[in-house]
Amino acid sequence: AITMFGIYQGCATAFVEIPYYWSSNFPYFLFPAMKTPEFPFPEAFLHYIWESKYFDLQDLRTQDQIPLHIFHSGILNHNQGPDFSQAHLKIGEIEWWWNVEIHIYSEAWYTHKHHLDPTYNTTVLHVVFRSSGKPILRADGTTIPELVLEGRIFEEVWQQYERMSRERTTIT
Repeated sequence: AITMFGIYQGCATAFVEIPYYWSSNFPYFLFPAMKTPEFPFPEAFLHYIWESKYFDLQDLRTQDQIPLHIFHSGILNHNQGPDFSQAHLKIGEIEWWWNVEIHIYSEAWYTHKHHLDPTYNTTVLHVVFRSSGKPILRADGTTIPELVLEGRIFEEVWQQYERMSRERTTIT
């Protein structure tokens, strides 16, 4: 159910009431979130997609065309800091057991001021629905690889999430 409308950065937005789902580790509440015509779901939908790997995993590459393999998506973080901890990834030839941050748009990294927060220096991958194509920098000045999910999320997952959100159903 839509609870409020507003204008955010020149776009009409709707703040919605979304049910919670059970992650593999614990219940996670999807709080009211901005929706736009380009991405009509809250950021928590991307958390669900990432955690469950409900997207095309074939020939994954970062925005800079570096090969990427996801062994383990990590553990959802409910506290301050990157969204997922202890992710096991292979980016290029290097294996990582580190953190992942997720946003709908890559610009949110800067909007949320993660580029100024040393807590995010442990982020090894920035996952977004849509990228601006601009480099994502940590507080220490190093660049973070970015994975773009636009065009990789299965249509059935979109439909299932939308149906469950409407029906206030628990996602298992």
